[in-house]
Amino acid sequence: MDLSKQVTTVESFRCYFEGGNAGTTTQGSHSIKRVIEDNRRRYRMILADAAERIELGLSALPSTKSTSIVDNAVVDAIQEYYQTDAITFTAQDDSDVNKDHLAAWITELFKLRAKKNAFWVWHLQSLKAGFVDGIEAGMVRWRKESYTYPDNHYFYLPAGTEISEQEYKAARKEYPLTIDGPFDPSKGRPAKIKIKFNEHYRAERNKKERVVADTWECIQLKPGENLLWDFKNPLLDLNRGQWCIVILQMQAEEILSLSKNGVFNKITIEELKPYLAANAASSNKSNYIDNTALGTDPDTVDMGDYNTAEVWVAFEKKNCQWKVDFSLSGQKELLEDGSVNKLFFNDRPFDQLPVAMGASDVGLWEALGRVIPRLIAPIEDESIDHRNNINDMAKQAATGKYRVNDDSDVDINSMLNDKYFYAKPGEVEKLDFAQEMAVVMRAGDLTSSDIASLAPVSMADNQLVGRGNARDTLGGVQLALGGNDKKLNARLLVRNITFMEPMLRIIAENIMAFETSQSIGRVAAKNAKIDMTGITDVVDGQTVIDFSQLDFDAEVQVNAGLGNVPKQQKADKLIRYTDWGEAHGVPLDIEEIDKQIKVLNGFNEDQFILPVEKRQGPTAPPVEDKMVLNVTFADLLLFEPDAARQLLKKAVAGAMQVTTNVKDEKTPAYLKPDPGTPSQPAMAAHRTAEMPQGEMGGA
Repeated sequence: MDLSKQVTTVESFRCYFEGGNAGTTTQGSHSIKRVIEDNRRRYRMILADAAERIELGLSALPSTKSTSIVDNAVVDAIQEYYQTDAITFTAQDDSDVNKDHLAAWITELFKLRAKKNAFWVWHLQSLKAGFVDGIEAGMVRWRKESYTYPDNHYFYLPAGTEISEQEYKAARKEYPLTIDGPFDPSKGRPAKIKIKFNEHYRAERNKKERVVADTWECIQLKPGENLLWDFKNPLLDLNRGQWCIVILQMQAEEILSLSKNGVFNKITIEELKPYLAANAASSNKSNYIDNTALGTDPDTVDMGDYNTAEVWVAFEKKNCQWKVDFSLSGQKELLEDGSVNKLFFNDRPFDQLPVAMGASDVGLWEALGRVIPRLIAPIEDESIDHRNNINDMAKQAATGKYRVNDDSDVDINSMLNDKYFYAKPGEVEKLDFAQEMAVVMRAGDLTSSDIASLAPVSMADNQLVGRGNARDTLGGVQLALGGNDKKLNARLLVRNITFMEPMLRIIAENIMAFETSQSIGRVAAKNAKIDMTGITDVVDGQTVIDFSQLDFDAEVQVNAGLGNVPKQQKADKLIRYTDWGEAHGVPLDIEEIDKQIKVLNGFNEDQFILPVEKRQGPTAPPVEDKMVLNVTFADLLLFEPDAARQLLKKAVAGAMQVTTNVKDEKTPAYLKPDPGTPSQPAMAAHRTAEMPQGEMGGA
């Protein structure tokens, strides 16, 4: 796309986006820009006619409903996306087990990178933009930042040792050396030998690269502001259009670096300065403040503006292939007719844009979906008027209402606000008027109830409605909350299809194309339980991860939205299934189940795990061996006296189980009990004593 076409395309899109007659009172009512600005104004609680109300002395309290509903929706949504199994990658070819394992590897690579590259911060901002604007967009690129530093080594050759740089520099001053050599008879003295510095010392000068950042990143885009698309395409799928332009703020250092590396055309800092100054002037004109921005600081004045330039990234489809041009504000070409597959996906045949745009509620008959602020706008406007009327009535009830004579010189401000005021008798008359506040409040509750029925999130703080209303009952409230949860899930389902899944596919392609970190690759493979021998190779005697195996068609699954089980119920069901699986001998991965349960209960998956070095094996239960010895007293008398005595002692002390078979004809008389003694009945057949093992357990 040449420069003139880029400028014309941008102007045409601005006219479409602003609805024609931009900046005038006749600007189109169907303007997408007007709808988005109205949504943002409501979210930021800015009242449209606040100045007029204040001038008339009326209340100008904005509504908090759009803000609270959007924030609740974002909180509920981000919790669903953050679950362990919320985002997973799979292989399109489900018949190849190896590709399934590699897809699990990509999932773990994504999780590790997402925790370190501010993905969740971007996701939170994008969710809020989607629920407020009704449309959200993002761009994915791989960002690598590194620098080189000297890695020099110095050696003293005679000793074969490595020395420091200081020692190397100090030794250079002493050379060349002159030493005595072999004796020279002709001169009658030893020969002199000169030794050069490099004969004793050697320096190896190398350069190493230190990587500061090497990861994919998501860039939030504002549709209509820094993302322009082919508006002839009725759907939000950018790849179905013929062109797309992204406007980025790039630092001068990054532009020069890309020029030095051959990505951009050659450009010097002097050529770049006019565009840096122009960008700073456009950002700082009249100290411009964007009241519709969603950021915490709406002031766009920043000293960094003097170091950034506006770069247009113009995508155009040619012969079913996406090409890209880079330019400085559509005025100076930086790159012409580059391949998107080559620049953004390292020559992988992805054939898709690195940009995605979607919505949470698509209305094909409208310019964009009916988002939360716009959905409740009519009732919210009524609620705002009602709220301010109640506030004005409350003020009148507190201060009272008075009739003052025309010719009176009473100070009205003193009369209303001070404890005392000066007036002549008959100059001031206090009027009595009845206020049906209960009826008024009930009407306000009804408007809150109507908004709760429209909003796709729980309105727990507005459950009270007027008496006689069916939604006042507990069952009615529960049904309303359940319906609101379904509405939120339906919005997330639409968002996943139109925006989240395309963004994650672009991220997966970036991982396949550019991932090279050995440490992250190993950790991710371990988490995915992949056999390392299958994904490693030996290079220069070292075992390295072979990322070239990540070359297959991947799909993404987002388990958030319609049909997703609430996390508390999911945790309970998982615990019950674990019990059932163990009872029926199902081979379960207890570690993975443990991670799932912790995440579903709001903890990190690696919490409460005892370090390996502190772990101890299970304590073996004590061995309760018992010795059973069957001897008759006649046999016992055949033992050596000392051995027989020890056996009898152990038996009496309970150290072993001894079963004695007593036979009258061989039993000594002194061991026979008296048959006539009741406390010692005659022995029947045997006597048994059983006690725990003692020190003779091993005898």
